Amino acid sequence: MEITEESIGQILKYYLPIIFVTFSLFLPLIILKPHLGIFFISMLIPISPSVVVGQTHVRDITLRFEDIFFVMTLISWALRGFSIPKGGEGFKISNIIIFLFLLYGISTFLHLNIYNWKGVILFYLKYAQYFFYFILAYSFVRGESDAKLVALGFFIGVSLALLYWIPEIMKGKIGNEVRFPFHKEYGGRENVGIFSLGIMAISFPFILSSKGYKKVLLIIIFALSAVVYFRTLSRASYLAGVAWLIFSLFYIRKTSFFISVLVLIVVFPFIVPDYVIDRIKYTFEGTGGGKILGSVYVESSLFVRWERWKYFIFEQLPESPIFGFGILGVGLMDSQYLRVWGEGGTAGLIIFLILLYRIFKFLKRTNRLAYGSEFLFSFSFGLFSWFVSILFHMIGANTFVILQTSEMFWLLLGTLAGVERNMHNNEKLANEKNG
Repeated sequence: MEITEESIGQILKYYLPIIFVTFSLFLPLIILKPHLGIFFISMLIPISPSVVVGQTHVRDITLRFEDIFFVMTLISWALRGFSIPKGGEGFKISNIIIFLFLLYGISTFLHLNIYNWKGVILFYLKYAQYFFYFILAYSFVRGESDAKLVALGFFIGVSLALLYWIPEIMKGKIGNEVRFPFHKEYGGRENVGIFSLGIMAISFPFILSSKGYKKVLLIIIFALSAVVYFRTLSRASYLAGVAWLIFSLFYIRKTSFFISVLVLIVVFPFIVPDYVIDRIKYTFEGTGGGKILGSVYVESSLFVRWERWKYFIFEQLPESPIFGFGILGVGLMDSQYLRVWGEGGTAGLIIFLILLYRIFKFLKRTNRLAYGSEFLFSFSFGLFSWFVSILFHMIGANTFVILQTSEMFWLLLGTLAGVERNMHNNEKLANEKNG
C-alpha cells in the first residue's frame, strides 16, 4: 500500500492519546532545557517502538517514539529562531549539510514521479531528520556537562538494547534475524552490525579511563556488544571492525590505549567464533557467483552486488551524471558512496566527500584538544574511531540511510561539536582578556 490519509488517520486514532500525554509532560521541560531533548533521543534511538504509517516500492515508512521528542526539540529550536550558533566547526559542517540537503531536493524534484511522490517526500523528510539531529545537538549542547548527559542516555539506551539482543541470540538467532527491538521485517545485519561496533568503539576508551563499577559495567557492555557484532554475520561490519582496530592501534598516542588495542588484535584470532570464519570463507567459496577484479571469485550475493555497481556506473549514471536521480531514484544500491552518487549525482557525491573530509578534520582536531579531559578524550576518540569504521562500512552498505546508525552518529557528532564550540568560545574570551 502507498501512504494514504486512512493509514495516517489510524495512527492518530490509536496513538494520539500517548502523543498528547508525552507532549504535555515533556514539551515545557524541553523548551526550557532543550539539551534534555537530545538526552531522551540518544536513549530512545536503539529501543524506540515504531509503527508503520505506509509503504513505498522500496520499504516501509515508520513513525518512531523518538520522533515525538525530535519534534519537541525542533519546536524548542523554532522558538529560538532556528538559530545555528557560530564560532565552532559545527557551524561549517551544518552549512555543508544544508547545502547537500538542498541539492538532494533539486535532484529529487527533477525526477519526482507522480505515482510515488508521497513516499519520496517522506523519505526526503527522513533524510532531513538525520541531518537535523546533528544541527539540534550542536545548537543545544553547551559544554561537557551536557555531553555527559547525552553519553549517559546513549549508554542507557544501548544497555536496554543489549538486554533484548542477548536473549534473542541465546535462542539461536543469527544474521538478519538479529534486529533492533520492535523491528519485525527490517533492521537486519548491516544496521545492527555497525551499530554494535559503534557501541564497542565508544565504550572502549571509556573502559580505559574509568575505575571501579563503571569500568566493570563498560567491560560488560563491550563484551556483549562484541557477541552481537559477530552474530550479525555482516561482512561490511567485519571490514569496518578491522578498520577500527587498525586505526585505533596506529592513531592512539597513549601507551595504555596502544597496549590494549594490541592485545585485542593478538587475541582476536582465538576469540572469533567459527561461524564468523565460515562466513568470511563463504565469500570466496560460496556457489552461484563469479569472478571480479580479474581472477578473484566471490559468491552469488557479492557478485550480484558487483554487477549492480557496474550497471549503475556504466549504464544508469550517464543518463543523469550531474544531479543524479533523486531520492529512491536508483533503486536498491548496497553502497552509500554509490547511492549518494546516484541520488545526488556527481555534484552530490563531491559535496558528500567534502562533508566526510570536514568531519574527519574536526574529529582529529577535537580529539587532540581534549587531552586535558578524560571524558572528552574518550568520547571524541570513540566517535572518531567509529567514524573511520563507518567510512569502510559504507563501501558495501547504506550506512547513512539505515535508521539507528545514522541517527546516533549524527546526534553524537553534533553533541561533540557543541562542546567544541564552547571550548572555542572560552578560548576566544580568554585571549581577549589577556590581549
